[in-house]
Amino acid sequence: MNSNTEPLTADPDILRAWLAPRFEAPGLVSLCSKNNWTGIQTDDLDRAVTWAMAEDRAGAEGIYCRVTTVTNRFSAGSRGSARDSHALLGMWSDIDFGNDLHKAKDLPATADEARDIPRFAKLPEPTRVEHSGAGLYAWWEFDQPLVIGEDISYDAATQLAADWQNILLLGAKKLGVGYGTGVKDLARVLGAVGTINRKPGREPAMRRVIEDNGTTYSLDAMLELAAALKPKPKPAPARTAPEPRAATTAAGRSDGPGPIEILGNHPCCGEILSFVGCTYHQQEPGSCSYCGGDCQQWLRPGWATGASTTGISVHKGGAAVTVRTDNFPGFDQGSLSKVLSPGMLFAALHHGGDLGAAAIDIRRAANGNPKASAAANALPAEVLDDVRTTSRTNKAQYLRSVPAPRTEAPIDGANALQPDVTPNDDSGEEKGTETTPEKPPNFPYHTVFGLPEGIKTPTGYKTDSRGVWVKRGIGDSEVEVRFAFSPLVVTATFEDPEGNQYIELSWLDRSLTFTRKISRIVSRETAKRGRKLIEQLGAAGLPAVEGDARVVEKWLAEFEASNIGKIPAEKLARWLGWQDDGSFVCSPEDGTKVDVVYEEMRGPAKAHGRKGTLEGWKEAVKPLANYPVPRVAIAAGLAAVLLKPLGLNSFTLDISSRSTKGKTTCLQCALSIWADPSEHASAMSNWRTTLYAIEKRLNLVRGIVTVFDETMAVTDDSLIDEVLYQLPMNHGKARSGGAFGNMLPWETILLSSGERPALSFTTSQGAAARILGTTISPFGENGGEAAFNAREGVLANHGHAGPEFVSYIIERLAAPGGRDALRARHKELTESFKGDSNMTGRRAPMVAVLVLAELTACRIGLLPYEPMPIEKWQKLFTAHNPTDNRPEMAMDVLREHVAGHSWELWSANRHPEDKPPFQGWLGVLSEAKDGTTRVALLPSRVKKILADAGYSLDAVVDSWVDAGYLDTLESQRPKYLVPRRFDGMRPKCLSFTTTGINVRDTADEAA
Repeated sequence: MNSNTEPLTADPDILRAWLAPRFEAPGLVSLCSKNNWTGIQTDDLDRAVTWAMAEDRAGAEGIYCRVTTVTNRFSAGSRGSARDSHALLGMWSDIDFGNDLHKAKDLPATADEARDIPRFAKLPEPTRVEHSGAGLYAWWEFDQPLVIGEDISYDAATQLAADWQNILLLGAKKLGVGYGTGVKDLARVLGAVGTINRKPGREPAMRRVIEDNGTTYSLDAMLELAAALKPKPKPAPARTAPEPRAATTAAGRSDGPGPIEILGNHPCCGEILSFVGCTYHQQEPGSCSYCGGDCQQWLRPGWATGASTTGISVHKGGAAVTVRTDNFPGFDQGSLSKVLSPGMLFAALHHGGDLGAAAIDIRRAANGNPKASAAANALPAEVLDDVRTTSRTNKAQYLRSVPAPRTEAPIDGANALQPDVTPNDDSGEEKGTETTPEKPPNFPYHTVFGLPEGIKTPTGYKTDSRGVWVKRGIGDSEVEVRFAFSPLVVTATFEDPEGNQYIELSWLDRSLTFTRKISRIVSRETAKRGRKLIEQLGAAGLPAVEGDARVVEKWLAEFEASNIGKIPAEKLARWLGWQDDGSFVCSPEDGTKVDVVYEEMRGPAKAHGRKGTLEGWKEAVKPLANYPVPRVAIAAGLAAVLLKPLGLNSFTLDISSRSTKGKTTCLQCALSIWADPSEHASAMSNWRTTLYAIEKRLNLVRGIVTVFDETMAVTDDSLIDEVLYQLPMNHGKARSGGAFGNMLPWETILLSSGERPALSFTTSQGAAARILGTTISPFGENGGEAAFNAREGVLANHGHAGPEFVSYIIERLAAPGGRDALRARHKELTESFKGDSNMTGRRAPMVAVLVLAELTACRIGLLPYEPMPIEKWQKLFTAHNPTDNRPEMAMDVLREHVAGHSWELWSANRHPEDKPPFQGWLGVLSEAKDGTTRVALLPSRVKKILADAGYSLDAVVDSWVDAGYLDTLESQRPKYLVPRRFDGMRPKCLSFTTTGINVRDTADEAA
């Protein structure tokens, strides 16, 4: 408690209660302070509270919590970006009030007036309202956290946040007060309840909850609200067309804009920077004083990504730029630290800041003058087109006649335009359009999209740098109507092993301020249904709108029909590994086009590639001959190929130990058989994810190993339990609804590592029969050098061994009796590993396939060491595994802890002046009705004790109930959490019987 005479300090109990629900969401909770903007990203509530209290004791001006959870811990000096967001908890406001407390003016005068902003915005009652000391945070929470990329797309999440802030701004305007919408980004941090606002010039105040009605909202409800309440764009004012005028010759200047002004109308700063060697780095974290928060960080020529990233900021999608670095060769020093338009940037880079010289250069490029610089010629085609057709000049210019406005509306098209003028020659002069225009030149499909020479535009259409146009008759005249806002074409056709047909669509995208080609593969069924096509590819940036769906689908059909035999036709694979026709696709580099089903699978698929040489890989793994565990992992990496021919189900190989010596390196050696094993590559996965994401990752492969590192990173123990149960079924969970994959198939060996055995996370008694596990340290006590050398070797040489092994297996299967011989050898090895128990017998086929893979690879010279003796394999996997009896082992851990910490148990016999232990009470000693002394422990403490020893409370508690170790009460949910009263509290506890924990001696000691 804080007295009136003591300085105001944070309250750990209030903070803990406020933070606790956030730790139930997937991902890491991110806290930071004015002293430390990087802060802490953690899934440990105790650690979060401890960190915050330490910052408070250090006098932090403010302690903040991010509005989303995040996917990973931030590097030193980084505040994280919006792209790091993992789970969205709800929508928020940050309403400042009191004009004497803030720099901004016209703010609400009081908290009551600030509270009226959401009401004037017609928003429903918030879930909770928090008082920050000089502002209000209103929260409209979802009924459950939304995982970004699964429950809601990143673009949809950012759009919803932006709409919500604009709705609040509209409410503020109705109220006649100000509101800042710069808090819309997903990287936003807000003050943590229970901490102190110590901003200078104000009286310190504790952030607190002032309203809490608990109402939550579904995503659909929030989207409907946003759509209904967000500000609507104002209709464009009616424009009166000018009177038609005859073609005339105008001397001197025309009334059009100049080249610098025209260039400024195109958001192309990124393309101008790219020409001189600058590179895009990332979205800029935090807010921007110029544009609020929609900024990009770029690196000047020669900068590495590890260097400072604050030198170049591109604003508003390329509409403006600020260059702060003075170490930029050729850049006009007078333009530093100023907000520059694209035209001013071009002048600063290539003409010493001289706008006149830059304008002349641009005009030359637009008119094809050979004196134009390479930089001017590299400007976007639409810029040069606009300069040529609309820019004022210093010489005579022909003006085209302007026809009277049409009264008829266009039949199709989102943007009907007047016919383009046709260039007369390279001088920049133009003809009028009263005469029949010449046929436009064919679009350079070969140069732009890599299509073969000879591809032509269908009759009745036109493709240019601005999009695709269709000719429409309007009365007696013909006009061109644009229906695609960028060139959009079919670049390939495909057929998969089942005979299903697909097409590849490609278009140019400029959303990142530089031009790039985007390609996506869709089924023919989708391509023939325009609305479905636009819905499916809209998030990928397809340059068309739903109103033009029918025109788009017809254009694609016409384009393909006009170029039959010219558009490339290829085979298509939807996953890696065994295909339905008996072929095997090891990598997207194999020559077979790989187009995965889900967007999240693209990165892992791409990581399955080659680097270095096969001989280099052999040299890297050769020193592993004396280390059994890495050899087993490599054998598993090869053995995944054999699952399908042998008719075996998928299974897990778990490598766990308390040591930090080489578990990840061990997995990297196995993964290097197929893919890039580096930790930053997408092939190397982590347990910090969701079940659906894991199913998608497994769905990528049929006969290739899958790797998930570090079980301790999992946010929910039941996730590992679910995966271990589902994996041998060779498919994911059954789901209804088209948005989620239903029973996604796979065939793989899952390699897992961690300090805790994977079996310690599962409640299934039969899980041990589906897992091969070892707790032996992969590289022992003195194998650090071997681990380092192996890791460096496989990082430099990977992706070769798998294809070599597959090639041999396919050749062997194709030989007469090849499959039968392979199965006979596996059956023979299985008999060797059945052991003397039912458990080892069920594991025997899994051990046998690992042994068969290593024997085969050694025989053909793929592995540079002799096969491991059968006796070693038997010692590793056929002996009794103590982790099979984990509930009893977990109970032993708890008994030992209670015996050693009896003084942490509250007892009625304790002295009234005795203070509670530093960590709080472990539990309570009490007398039962039968006269025995019982111990009841707080579940949070038990969970931590077991976790520190490598066990999960959820995985063992049901077995404890079955064994009679716990008291139960049928009126409670769950029944094993029984209320116990002590020290003025009545918490629910795990109450142990004397069979579970006998504390007669402990009770005497505690008393």
